[in-house]
Amino acid sequence: MTELVEEKELTKDEVSRKYQVLKTESNQLMKQVRDLQAQRSEHKLVVDALTLLPAERRAFRMVGGILVERTVAEILPAVTSNLEKIEETAGKVMERLKAKEAEVVNFQTKYRIRMSAEDLPTAQQAQKEEGSKSTGVLA
Repeated sequence: MTELVEEKELTKDEVSRKYQVLKTESNQLMKQVRDLQAQRSEHKLVVDALTLLPAERRAFRMVGGILVERTVAEILPAVTSNLEKIEETAGKVMERLKAKEAEVVNFQTKYRIRMSAEDLPTAQQAQKEEGSKSTGVLA
């Protein structure tokens, strides 16, 4: 049996509900991207700080809620590995966000939904926010 199923016309309420679900999913993905970007910047700061220190210097790392004493040589590879995994995950979530936004745009086009640009966050806005974050220097 072929799986060609014609889409039934949705009522205005169903269109509204489905659109809200799509927007909610898009917003959740945007939040995940922001959280991962924050984690990435924190890990990057730690890696930058640790690379300047001697390898035998004492350092502390939080592991499962417990502060563990190690050396910089032991901690730096683990933090670097975590940073790489965070960057990889952020890339995957960003791809999912772009796909979800394309789905939202297709849905808007199909059902002629008009929204202002500020009502729907976009992946481009997330990338701009990431690039606009700057660290200030206090003197």
